[in-house]
Amino acid sequence: MMIHLITSQAALADALHWIEPHHLAVIAGDAINALHKFEYCPCEVAIFSGDAALVPSKNVNVLTMDQWVQKLEQSPCRTWS
Repeated sequence: MMIHLITSQAALADALHWIEPHHLAVIAGDAINALHKFEYCPCEVAIFSGDAALVPSKNVNVLTMDQWVQKLEQSPCRTWS
């Protein structure tokens, strides 16, 4: 699974055109403010637990930091260290 950490409103708008259904989009930073503008995202969407109160009406998964690290470790597309 490809994981995208999207932190800006412009990046979120752009990513909706090329993200694939089997990807995971983790929305944070300024992108949180734009999440309500988009009714559809072609893939699984997650936010960090600290941001959960900012998007109460959206159908998104909430990740703890431990879950975030676990997803990164499980991803075959890792380029982080």
